Amino acid sequence: MAEHQISQNKLSKKIGYTQKAISKWINNQSEPTETAIRNCAIYFNVTSDYLIGLEDETGTKTYSSKNHIENINNYGKIDIK
Repeated sequence: MAEHQISQNKLSKKIGYTQKAISKWINNQSEPTETAIRNCAIYFNVTSDYLIGLEDETGTKTYSSKNHIENINNYGKIDIK
């Protein structure tokens, strides 16, 4: 957000989520929904893969297709090794 010089409050109004929700996403206290990620991608004109760290700013994937899924824990998170 700093790159775009937008406050959490202003972003919250643009994408339809509270400032508190955005703060929690930034501070890793909760995760955004698919809809929230989509709304942010549209607002910032980037891909959802960029937002979640699967590609860099050039569109290059930041993971290898040779990675494999080790397990899925009880929270639905996938550990890739």
